[in-house]
Amino acid sequence: HGYSGRPHGLGVSPSDPNVCFASSGRTYRTVNGGANWETVYSNDMGNGAYTSRGLDVTTCYGMHFDPFDSLHILTTYTDIGLSQSYDGGSSWVHAIEGISGVRNTCYWLEFDPEVEGRIWSVWSNWHDLPRMKMFNDNWPNALGMPALSTDGGKTWRGKNWGIPGNTPHTHILIDPSSPVDNRTIYVCAFGMGVYKSVDGGTRWEDASSGLGANRNAWRITRTPEGVLYLVVVRGGSESNVIPGAIYRSTDGAASWENLPLPEGVSGPNDLALDPIDSQRLYLSCWPKI
Repeated sequence: HGYSGRPHGLGVSPSDPNVCFASSGRTYRTVNGGANWETVYSNDMGNGAYTSRGLDVTTCYGMHFDPFDSLHILTTYTDIGLSQSYDGGSSWVHAIEGISGVRNTCYWLEFDPEVEGRIWSVWSNWHDLPRMKMFNDNWPNALGMPALSTDGGKTWRGKNWGIPGNTPHTHILIDPSSPVDNRTIYVCAFGMGVYKSVDGGTRWEDASSGLGANRNAWRITRTPEGVLYLVVVRGGSESNVIPGAIYRSTDGAASWENLPLPEGVSGPNDLALDPIDSQRLYLSCWPKI
């Protein structure tokens, strides 16, 4: 998946020196002193499909269910990008065809609720956000891109005209009330704010008016009435924290207003709406500092 190489860890059984485990980002085992090795992290199901054996060390950002096929599931991941299942999760195939340069992490995706096979997604070569360890000296190398699939995730193509590519893209939201052939879409461009398209992702324009200096736009959600909420996560470093924020827009991201956080909270992480009462909000946060 792009990061594996020579084994960088070995563990020999204390009771049988012929049994050894090796790790290179993947995990292998020998039971005959290294004459033969086998993988111990997945099962090959054939036809390019695999299933986990329970040894998973990565970040899953979400499970996304196809509104047209209950057995079709996609999972957005750190390190392995995107996987999909056609059998309700019994086996999985990689779903990164057409993504180049930013396939390490797929941070989120959205199915079009009215067009079968149409999916928008956001990608980056910069994984593990919003963990603060990622704000390091290599940050200028971070890239990102929104992408579109019209065949249910089998292939993708970039849709990035007018949106910055030199930052991770971490969330995408479709306005379901917009025209089917000209969807309004919002993207969180981490570190730069919010971008909006009114033509299905063909062109993008900045939609960050009212946001503060911290532009770590992370998650965006919409009420049935059309109100948008934006989660901006903390920045800086663990020794010099730049607080996060919550914003609200009632005009389609033409402008944003800052909302108060709970007392003592500087690290909002996600926001969920009550599906019955859109005035009731649930905020997940990092521990108070």
